[in-house]
This record gives sequence, C-alpha cells and structure tokens, in this order.
Amino acid sequence: SLLCSTSIAAGMFAGDLPILYVFDRVAWFLFLGCAIGALFVTHNWSRRICHIIGIFAVGFELVLVNASSSFQYEEGFPRAFRFVSWTIALLFFLVSEMDRIELDQALIESKQLRTGYTGVNSCKCASDTDATNILREISDRVELVDDTIRELIHAGMSTEELRLTAALGVNIRHAAHIDMAIPFCYFGVTSWFVAICVWRILRLPGTSETSVPLILCMMLPLIALVVLACTLRLDRRTFMFKVTNQLGFLTMIGGALLDITQKTKTLPFQTAFAACCTGSAVAGFVNALLAGAGSARLARLPRVGPILVQLLLIRCAICEKVSASQPPP
Repeated sequence: SLLCSTSIAAGMFAGDLPILYVFDRVAWFLFLGCAIGALFVTHNWSRRICHIIGIFAVGFELVLVNASSSFQYEEGFPRAFRFVSWTIALLFFLVSEMDRIELDQALIESKQLRTGYTGVNSCKCASDTDATNILREISDRVELVDDTIRELIHAGMSTEELRLTAALGVNIRHAAHIDMAIPFCYFGVTSWFVAICVWRILRLPGTSETSVPLILCMMLPLIALVVLACTLRLDRRTFMFKVTNQLGFLTMIGGALLDITQKTKTLPFQTAFAACCTGSAVAGFVNALLAGAGSARLARLPRVGPILVQLLLIRCAICEKVSASQPPP
C-alpha cells in the first residue's frame, strides 16, 4: 500500500510540472503497456513493477485531465467523464495488486499442502483411535478420497463440475482463484459508456436514436452477469469471473483506445464511441453465454471445447510457473 501511494503521489507531482506535459502520450502508452503486463506477466515481482509504474502513469494523467489546456472529446463534454475513466484505471491497478497478493499466498499454501502428501493411507493422526475410525469411515472409497484431496490441492475446490472438466483434458490448476481486476474494470467501463450515452441523450438532441439501442445492448449482458453471479454455484460463479477476466479485457482496451483516438484526432468521437460501445456489448453477450454454459458443458464441444475452456482458464495454466519455488515468507 505504501508503494502504491508513493507511486500515485509521484505521478501526480510529475503531472503538475508544465515542462512534463510533452510526455502526455508517453504516459498513456506506459499505462497501456503496464495494464497488459499486469494481466499476462506471470513473475510475481515483474507484475508488481507493472502495477507501480501503471499507477504512476495514471496519477500523471489524472492531473493532466484537470488542467485547463486538457483536450475534450467534443464541445461541451464534461471533464468529469475523463477524470472518472482514469479513476477506474487507478482502481484497476489497485485491485490487480490485491489479486497478485492473494494468488501468491494461494501458491504458497498449495505448495505446503503438496509437500510430503502421498495419499490417505500414508497419513498419520495424533491418535491411533482417530486413525482407525477415519479409515473405517472411508472403507473402500480410498481412491475417491485421494482423488478429491488431489483436486482440492490442485484446483482449490472439489466439485462435480471441475471433475468433469478435468476428465476432458483441461488443466484446472488454481481454478478456484478469481482475478477481480478485469471484471471490476469491465463493469466500471461499461457503466462509464452508459453514462456518456445518457449524457448525450440529455444534452445533444438527435442522438437518442443511436444512444438508446447502445444502452440496451450494454445493459442487458451486464444485468445477466449480475443475475448469474447471484444464482450460480460457487464453481460456476468462479468460472464466470474467469470468462469475464478474458472478455472484459477487450472492453478495457476499447475504453483506452477511445481516449487515444480522440487525443490523436484519429477518428471522430461519435464513430469511435459507437465502435467501443458495440464491442463492449458483443463481449458482454458472449461473456454471459459462455459463463451460463459452464466449463464442463463447453469442454464437451467436439475438438474445440477443451481448447476453449483452457484459454478461458489461461491464468490458471500459467500460474504453475509463478513463484512456485518461492519459500514461504
């Protein structure tokens, strides 16, 4: 927390120096590179460095947004919208840092659980009576209990859905771990798009014909995901967040590209904004569809099923290499 606070303070201080305004675009690309690194870099300390540099770049941009010379998307566009967008970016890095700490702890605990474990029959109890009673209770289900414990160690939970998914050849290592940064960013950016649409309807006559359909297309999958999060079982809900983690990245990139296209005057605001909203809506519908289907059902799809599920669980697959050899603190 101290490093994050120092980083944003340094970024805001740098952004307040007029001589550094020329580095505005450099800070933007620095932010985007660190956001991608935070998602795909697997080394523990490298990911932390991405977070610190990303927070610095966001602090820099937050100050520039409030500057009187700061550009706006279109005439009369409230500066508060851009400030909110960079605040979402800041929260993304903070939540991602929390995800990193939680994942690192999960890897350490997983390694400790694996150390010396060979099966139920080789386990020892402080009391011989307890050992006899436990083995009698297990009876002829030793293999089933061993498989369940291995799954708990491997995935973090043991459910029928995960067993079916693993049986179809999918690596479910650390499947119980949830990265919340991108789902948070997806909900934040989509809500930001909806807020801009509402503002355009209220302030710019003639935009309702395009803005209302965009609002509906973005809100429907958002509502569907909230309903799924409240009704699905824990393992299905975890898979839903992992799907959101992959597809929500596209929404985050869309929000970032909207900013850079207007800063560089590459596309008219209306064209770029409609493209970003459409991309967010499509990603939301695909997200809700895949999350509702579940990992086991998707993995049963001929040929592409296991590959698709593995791609959605890609963070889990590469986590095997992340600080697995690090000693506990």
